[in-house]
Amino acid sequence: MYLFLASQDLTTLDLCLFDQAGITHQTHLSSTPESFLFSLDQTLSSWGVALDAIKGIVVVSGPGSFTSSRLSVIIANAIAFRFGLPLLGVPNPDRLTPEELLKQVDISALKEVFVQPVYDRPPFIT
Repeated sequence: MYLFLASQDLTTLDLCLFDQAGITHQTHLSSTPESFLFSLDQTLSSWGVALDAIKGIVVVSGPGSFTSSRLSVIIANAIAFRFGLPLLGVPNPDRLTPEELLKQVDISALKEVFVQPVYDRPPFIT
């Protein structure tokens, strides 16, 4: 099974587990970026799934808010690095639902690489 993470705004996190047949578990959480990792842990626990059961990760790389895009990508990169998992970053400029987006994902494209976030505007750092 594969893990899907997506957050393109500061108030929500989409999590799914899927395989070749489709989505097996899915949730749309109201969560702030500071709670993403906790929310992921709690959700996987409620589904009875350990991180070492995951075969790969698909993460929405953006575009989206700086904080939510950056954190969801960092979490995916960290889990992939820790467990030696292949990873795929997918852009979602049209803000498709997880079901729509995952229909377009080729699992064979997962690689052992790091994903970089894509932002919806140029950075403005003061």
